[in-house]
Amino acid sequence: MQENDESSRNTSEFSPLTRRRNIERMQAETFDLVIVGGGITGAGIARDAALRGLKVALLEKEDYASGTSSKSARMVHGGLRYLEHYQLALVFGACVERRKLFRIAPRLVRPIPFVFPVYQHDRNGYLKIDLGMWLYDLLALFRNVHLHKMLGADRARQLVPQLRREGLVGAAYYYDCVADDARLTLATIQAAHQLGAVMANYVQVVGLLKEDGKVRGVQAQDRLSSQDLAVKARVVVNATGVWGDTLRLMDAPYAERKIRANRGTHIVVSLSKVGIENAVAFIGADGHRAMYAIPWSSTCIIGTTDVDHQADLDNVSASPEEVQFIVDSVNKAFPRVNLSYADIISTYAGLRPLIGGRDEDAYNVSRDFEIFESESGLVSVAGGKLTIYRAMACDVVDSVVRRLASQYGIKPAHGCKTDRVPLAGVIFVPEEELTRLTTQLSLTQETIQYLVSTYGPACFEVLKFAQTSREMQENIIAGLPYIWAEVPYTIQGEMAMTLNDFMTRRTHIIHEAVDQGRQCAPKVASTMAQYLGWDEEESRKQVEAYQQTLALSKSFMKQ
Repeated sequence: MQENDESSRNTSEFSPLTRRRNIERMQAETFDLVIVGGGITGAGIARDAALRGLKVALLEKEDYASGTSSKSARMVHGGLRYLEHYQLALVFGACVERRKLFRIAPRLVRPIPFVFPVYQHDRNGYLKIDLGMWLYDLLALFRNVHLHKMLGADRARQLVPQLRREGLVGAAYYYDCVADDARLTLATIQAAHQLGAVMANYVQVVGLLKEDGKVRGVQAQDRLSSQDLAVKARVVVNATGVWGDTLRLMDAPYAERKIRANRGTHIVVSLSKVGIENAVAFIGADGHRAMYAIPWSSTCIIGTTDVDHQADLDNVSASPEEVQFIVDSVNKAFPRVNLSYADIISTYAGLRPLIGGRDEDAYNVSRDFEIFESESGLVSVAGGKLTIYRAMACDVVDSVVRRLASQYGIKPAHGCKTDRVPLAGVIFVPEEELTRLTTQLSLTQETIQYLVSTYGPACFEVLKFAQTSREMQENIIAGLPYIWAEVPYTIQGEMAMTLNDFMTRRTHIIHEAVDQGRQCAPKVASTMAQYLGWDEEESRKQVEAYQQTLALSKSFMKQ
């Protein structure tokens, strides 16, 4: 069970020093469970287990959310399209989870209206869409932000002037939610840390510890120091997503492969180019696939695709065919946009860990999840999607609790509470406080509001760094809200360990800056060097690594 030693550590700090101390603890202590994987699923498991009073460790081979969990469409949704395949239980569960996430993390999970245009000769006509929307409302127990509305063609054109007008019958107007997937994952990681979970990024599991044929921990390596470590635990949980079979095969070399890696690609363009205010759901150029255009800050995220991925799991990029399909789909749905490759700021591609359905089109494969327990006791989870991560975590921890009770007589102090305990702090900053901060720190109100919505109560920690110098108050890139004070804060408060961590996940400079942050990257690296002890050679390597990430985001143009 977890030691109650809150006085000996600063639970708000989540720094390189925290990481070093956590690695020392991992080598010295035995945990109730060690979680491999720091994506949204692993983060949710860590928080759930820590809330129940279990002693938890988590290892992530890259940065938190660096895999699939930072490469979604940023939608927390019920899965409207799954109704067509009669996956009613999945939609119901996702709608329930959407409401719970909105309740426990309203700062991070926010509702947004969607417009879904309907055309003559569509596979699903106006009346069928209306019936489907009523079913969607029903499965949400009529507890969505608002019930859907069916709009006429004129009103649909008013809301989305760029829509293709030929054959437009009307549109469905409904609500789903969006969230910054990387920050939702990080907030969950931080919440687990504050509850006593011992976490470290850039620690890679290279083997399993076994006693009498049972898994009793992991062998790992700190990728930043090359230090080897052994982490002992009563239960090991494999929450590595598409990498799940790799760990399963470490346990049982002849185990059946369970995971089907499926690639989903998105493009990011300027919001002004697309010219939408609401999110838009539309049918792709193939007349079949559901697509989404999501307004995000000054950009628009458009996707996604479903392509079986056979290549390297660690270097995933958009293919020319996928990007062309998305561009064609946009130009069919919004003819006056005339989108071209030159308009694309960046692309990103994530891998979904699908379970089963190898003989059918990946688009039709269920997004439900499964939990596997091997003969040696390794607990693995795969499948699912961002919206249902909390429910996935609850079921996994229930499995762990049963194993701990039967084999060790260990019972948690509490049951699952993740549906009731707030995830991230809700902060209210009065208008006069905003005005005072804006004047005192020479920050625009837009920047202050960005800091409040992004960091919540921790925004005041960011502002402490801003108060240290005028330079710390300046925008990193003109026209974007990011300021230099975020660089030291994300290191000290969010365990940012590399330039890529800051540019792609703590901020979204890579997707929002016209030059993707090429010009500011060297200065960001030199600023990070002051806090992380990098020499000039390491700073240069960090910039080179970021340039490789940039090249990956534009590799579709060279293939």
